[in-house]
Amino acid sequence: MLLVGADSQLVSRFKENFGRDVALWVVGSEDSVTREMLNVADVVVVSARHEFSTERFRNLLLRITTPAVILLTGAREPFEVLRRDFPLIRFLDSPIDFSYLRGVLDSSELDRARLQQLGREHHRLTTLYQLSSALLRVSDISQLESALDPGLPKMLSTSLTLLTFPAWKHPVIFRHAPGGISSRRVAMLSAHLRDAWDVLRPDLPLAWDWLLELEQGEVRAEDRTLKPWSFMSVPISRGTEVQGFLTLLPKPGQHVDEMFLQTVFVLTDLLGVVIQNLDLRTELEMRAHVDGLTGVLNRMRLLDLLGLELKRLRRSNAPLCLVMVDADHFKRINDTYGHQAGDEVLRQVAQLLRQSCRELDLVGRVGGEEFLVGLIESDENGGRIWAERAREKLNQLRVKYDDEVIQIMCSFGVAAYVPDGKTPPGLDDLIGMADRALYEAKRLGRNRVVAHSSIAAGEA
Repeated sequence: MLLVGADSQLVSRFKENFGRDVALWVVGSEDSVTREMLNVADVVVVSARHEFSTERFRNLLLRITTPAVILLTGAREPFEVLRRDFPLIRFLDSPIDFSYLRGVLDSSELDRARLQQLGREHHRLTTLYQLSSALLRVSDISQLESALDPGLPKMLSTSLTLLTFPAWKHPVIFRHAPGGISSRRVAMLSAHLRDAWDVLRPDLPLAWDWLLELEQGEVRAEDRTLKPWSFMSVPISRGTEVQGFLTLLPKPGQHVDEMFLQTVFVLTDLLGVVIQNLDLRTELEMRAHVDGLTGVLNRMRLLDLLGLELKRLRRSNAPLCLVMVDADHFKRINDTYGHQAGDEVLRQVAQLLRQSCRELDLVGRVGGEEFLVGLIESDENGGRIWAERAREKLNQLRVKYDDEVIQIMCSFGVAAYVPDGKTPPGLDDLIGMADRALYEAKRLGRNRVVAHSSIAAGEA
């Protein structure tokens, strides 16, 4: 309580009535009141003496933000006009009703507690909104960690915040442990959470003490200092399937209330939506870049990538070889066995071509039964050797469809860009050279490999 402008007698009466139950701050005049006093006091009591003008009192009220202001005065009239603009003013007559003041103090404390609670809730909602906005902007899983840091640890304020997806290649997506946590314990969590969840209800948090039973024989004494029974893991689901877990270790004495749990459940639901969106984005990108029938690159994506590779290889003076592949007599297969059988033939041809290539090579479907293979940093001779091996594998391939067994033969046309100081061909020119070599292989009887350089040599 802040008491302004009271004489010694009035101060004594306040001390007698409140004693040590209330911290009493006494100043002689409004000129001595500081901003710190106004911020600390629950109630401001002003004793309006005869020289205390309405204007001076107005100036004081403009600085007060506390829930209650009490004015002690015998002459209310000069100050009544201020009550319209300052509804916090209350008047006390003599004798002073100290029970009323005590009630004001009690209600003021309640108001302050409510304001503090509202402040915490506002901070939580603001942080949650900012975190949600950052998560919904995530377009790749590699961005997830930066979207969660530092908002997630700041909002939950736990000793450990761990986001894991056990089935992924890199299961630990986010980890924040200011006090430290052993890699062994992180590995234990990541390895067993999914297995443990199979026998638990997916709508409830998982207590770590149950998991500890699985590892009782392996947990070392120093691991127990982290009090593993206080862990809580909440599932992150994609639809009905559990994908990962948000694992938390509250700080000593931290109050895990309903608000905390609601925040955690909102976050895990949001993370589930983010993962689902990322999966859908990946699926859409794959549909945009991959041939729906065979699973290799479609024509547009293949040409884009080959164009980029050709520019890169020119700068580094490295070769690029293109191989055009066409299934021989494919119309006969469709007419004899049906189009569904023809589709299965194309799928298996594409699969064999992809398996015959290195990881850096490119394979795509560019026409009905035509495929184009880009052999990165390979010359024409290397491309011809690769094409012969692929042709032999295809000759041995037998496609089974219903009760039929279908044999496949393919023709290959090979062309390469080799840096030789001459004007380099463009991508369209290089594809045209490979297509011309393929046409020559068809003319010579099919099921063979023809290199473009042999055509040029024959013409010469």
